[in-house]
Amino acid sequence: MFVLGFGHSSRPTFSNDSIEAEQQMINSLEEWRKQVNLENFILLGHSFGGYLATSYTINYPQRVKHLILADPWGLSEQPPKLSTSLWIKTLKVLLYPLSHFNPLATVRAAGPIGPWLVRKVRNDISQKYAAALENEDIISEYIYQCNSQRPTGESAFHNMCQGFILAKNPMVHRFDKITKDIPITVIFGEHSWIPKAPGYILKEKRPDSYVNIEVCTSLLNDLVAT
Repeated sequence: MFVLGFGHSSRPTFSNDSIEAEQQMINSLEEWRKQVNLENFILLGHSFGGYLATSYTINYPQRVKHLILADPWGLSEQPPKLSTSLWIKTLKVLLYPLSHFNPLATVRAAGPIGPWLVRKVRNDISQKYAAALENEDIISEYIYQCNSQRPTGESAFHNMCQGFILAKNPMVHRFDKITKDIPITVIFGEHSWIPKAPGYILKEKRPDSYVNIEVCTSLLNDLVAT
């Protein structure tokens, strides 16, 4: 699914409240659905998009025929033991000044040398598609153009985060709000940093519903092959 405030979409101002910002984003998806006149559809969300796709499904269950989550961010909660460990507390204190820093701010601050900076830092992305493109620099140019605009979506995402990798309002606490007759497929990459446990918790909590968990050795290759 697409996410308002990212890529080449418009950049509206989102609420600083994480719950309100989440609602704004999923409401924008519902407005899009109305504009393209879709009665219902299969909804696929990747990473942060998986978090929002789940939220949309909870709020607009009659519109979702099948929910597909690919390496979904924001499902899990912070383990209680980690939250009380001394080294985690120390790390939180040390990293707190960075918690309000948008990671792509450096790209925007670079101005006209931004595309060059993207090529140098993430040359691996361009190389992945080099065989299919006449000019592989177009990938870094695209990444730069997508992220050089006002970072309203990025800021909203930041406000939904607890630390750097967890959601303030994780979906694991909201699985019971997903309508039982909506089939769900969760796809994880074998070596992804996204925790797989919440997917199995989702399956366990929905014994009378269709929940399919897939772990792919190469998620990109499997998607391309299909």
